[in-house]
Amino acid sequence: MRKKGKINYNDPDYTNYLDEYNKLSKEYLAKESEIFSQLTEDTRREVSKSLGRLRRCFARELKALQNKYSHIFNDIDTKSCHQERR
Repeated sequence: MRKKGKINYNDPDYTNYLDEYNKLSKEYLAKESEIFSQLTEDTRREVSKSLGRLRRCFARELKALQNKYSHIFNDIDTKSCHQERR
């Protein structure tokens, strides 16, 4: 079984990934802040649902970004890691 591991900081695409990640993160933090500004005792349920939808959307877009730049992540063989522990 393979999982994505640590980022290879020396890869030329690392800075592109970082720029896109920062842009995406700032965009979602602004949206989250806007949703939080609507928070009152009466709206907490709606705000909570909105935040959940927003965070799921962010997670999907982040996963797509990571897949786009998957070549900069070092693969980790989790099977061999578990065997070494024993």
